[in-house]
Amino acid sequence: MTLRRSAEWHQGWKNKRAAQLAAERVDQRTSPDPAHSQGTPRGVASAARAPLYEVVHLCRAHRLPEPIPEYQFHPTRKWRFDYAWPLHKLALEVEGGIWTQGRHTRGAGALADMEKYSEAAILGWRLLYVTPDQARGPAIEMIRRAVA
Repeated sequence: MTLRRSAEWHQGWKNKRAAQLAAERVDQRTSPDPAHSQGTPRGVASAARAPLYEVVHLCRAHRLPEPIPEYQFHPTRKWRFDYAWPLHKLALEVEGGIWTQGRHTRGAGALADMEKYSEAAILGWRLLYVTPDQARGPAIEMIRRAVA
């Protein structure tokens, strides 16, 4: 299923036009054109982060279902998965900063992540955790096995 079609089927969209606008935004962010580059997310060192939405490109190249980046999965909280396959109830979280005492390894950040991941499990989601380096390659085999 294409990213555009996934966005149209996403249960949270109020109407088809909102889904189309979201799909266009994702297309711009995943464009190889440097003019569409969104830069590095706040608080993340550029060398420690995979290029924005690289997993989408890898899934396309390996003919796997395309994920929806920054998917808001919870009905009331603003929690987002880095990448999600809603039809498979599968999510991929890229945990950066593990060697530099980043957000995911310090007390408050780790506690917040635990709450988010526990709520996701309660809602029936399966989560895969990878480092930015793993997201550039080895994660593809995990994704392939999870969506099969």
